[in-house]
Amino acid sequence: MTEHTLERSLEWEPAAEPIVVEHVAFPTPPFVAGMRKLTIQRDEQFRLALLAEGFLENRNELMIRREATDKIPAGTFVDLDEATFEAHGGWCSLTVALHDVPDAVFASDDPRIRFQQRGRVFCFARTWSQKFVAHDGREPNLEPLCTPAWRSDWFVNGPHDPVCMRSTRRRRQVVFSRERQFGSVKLPELPQGGDGRDHFVVDAGPIGFALCKVPKEVAPEWCNGISIEFRAPIPHAETRTAVWEIVSFALGRRLIPIGSTVYDETGWAIEEEVLNPISGDGLRELCSEDDMPPIPLRIPSADIEAVLAKLVPRYLELRDSMDLRNALWGYWSACEAATPIDLAIFRASVEALKKGWYAASGGRSDGNYMSKESFDEVSGDSLRLIEERLAKHPAAKEILNNLRRAYRMSGNEEVRMFFARIGLQLGAIEEAAMRAANVPAHGTMTPGGKMKEYVVHGRAYRTLFARTFLRLLGYDGQYLDRTAPGFPSRALGEPASGSAG
Repeated sequence: MTEHTLERSLEWEPAAEPIVVEHVAFPTPPFVAGMRKLTIQRDEQFRLALLAEGFLENRNELMIRREATDKIPAGTFVDLDEATFEAHGGWCSLTVALHDVPDAVFASDDPRIRFQQRGRVFCFARTWSQKFVAHDGREPNLEPLCTPAWRSDWFVNGPHDPVCMRSTRRRRQVVFSRERQFGSVKLPELPQGGDGRDHFVVDAGPIGFALCKVPKEVAPEWCNGISIEFRAPIPHAETRTAVWEIVSFALGRRLIPIGSTVYDETGWAIEEEVLNPISGDGLRELCSEDDMPPIPLRIPSADIEAVLAKLVPRYLELRDSMDLRNALWGYWSACEAATPIDLAIFRASVEALKKGWYAASGGRSDGNYMSKESFDEVSGDSLRLIEERLAKHPAAKEILNNLRRAYRMSGNEEVRMFFARIGLQLGAIEEAAMRAANVPAHGTMTPGGKMKEYVVHGRAYRTLFARTFLRLLGYDGQYLDRTAPGFPSRALGEPASGSAG
């Protein structure tokens, strides 16, 4: 395997340099028998690519694989390939989409046939320094020799604004020391970097973590690399995922996970994981966008620490019961969508909040102004008279069906009732954005000459989602009105003002 310096391992994600594994017994399948070397490397968009190399042990294998591939009908969904193997005192696991047939390379000066097999890696993990532990008749497990001391989850698309107010002290000495109130470490290696405000710490009761900027000397500056660090006892994966979801929302940027590292108390990496980022092809462009936090964060101050100390426990409490993760996924999809398509996605995301709130609160919305039975009782005679007079009209059935559904609310009306129940007053600009969402929902995908108007509607719907989300979390501070020049702060109960500028 490739050797990484201790400092780089401490400061940035495991696949910052190519990961090379060789002199290992690789599993076949999914790999071709005779594989000698595996290389995993990121491209300019941080996507993970795999290159497997070796010499064919069975010359018929390529033909057999090609014949099997040819039998797969076009459009068939093929499962990802998974492999686990022991390598240099550790255990590796790999999830990859391998190309169907390897490329064979014939060299006249070598009787062997060299092959290359490529693929797209979704996840690669390895655990170092393990021991086999047998458990009463069960299969033996691999457990680390060292106790985990902390974990760094790595992300790109971190914040641009200087929200970090705590300093890190680095020195070139006989040992590298990184001293933080949140936790310190010493390594027998000379570091790069220096002092500076580069992290903040959140104490949210049972959950504590630090968000730390990655030094520009070890990560591409354009990607705004960060880590979220958890000290032992390290929370389980779902809790850590929930933390970066709510941190993303508060910072106004979708943090994109690319891996993680677990360290022992001396700073040695004992577990590593690298991930393919879920970002499409525009990662560099996404990372260049400005921060759009929904709440004011004075710069620099401890505001972000105080805000997250309140939001994180509440989000963890309500995340599953209200399905808030689903709503946030829609929110980020809308924030990154084109105008005016974003309006339709914002609307769906707000409706997801409504649905989750009803499910968690024990309340019920059947979408009716009144019961069908009551409506039929008061409207029966009138509807029969209308039916008689429309008897010969070609659309009589459709008209009557619409009339018989008059007791039901429209989608926007049901959402307005939800806002009333949670005590959120809407302004004219937010009402206009809700109406404008009907345009892309019914087939108009381009703004035409109304680009400025639809951009304002998109800002209003983004603000409306943020106000609703914060209300459900019990937030009682200020929010940023993205519909008005200068993005002024307002009380959460005060509607957006709406100024097209």
